Amino acid sequence: MLRFGAPGIVEGGCGALTAELQRHVTEQGAEVRLQCEVQQILHSDGQVAGVRARNKTNGEEYLLHAPVIISDLGPRATNALLNNVQIRQADVLQHHTPTAVEYPVHEAIGLKVHFLSDVSLIPHKGIM
Repeated sequence: MLRFGAPGIVEGGCGALTAELQRHVTEQGAEVRLQCEVQQILHSDGQVAGVRARNKTNGEEYLLHAPVIISDLGPRATNALLNNVQIRQADVLQHHTPTAVEYPVHEAIGLKVHFLSDVSLIPHKGIM
């Protein structure tokens, strides 16, 4: 599975990793929907209940009920979906919190740089 040995690069790259993740979760009974946009995260009594989503292909809106929701949007955008508040990326970049929260909201920040070299830059065959 790893191209250059642990902790190396996944064979097939990120596409292979997401395909394997999709295969695994669907085997466990999950459903993966593509070309959809979450409009709101539904909740009741402090518990997630599902999402209101829109099919980006045909515009159809629907409700999906689920006990767990995984968001990779970041805390501000996820909080906006929980509170049914529409925000723009510019609002997030201006560090605007759409609603008051009881704890400070911190954005995840990262940087990815690719180096190509004939000589190893690290003392192992993995990703730094």
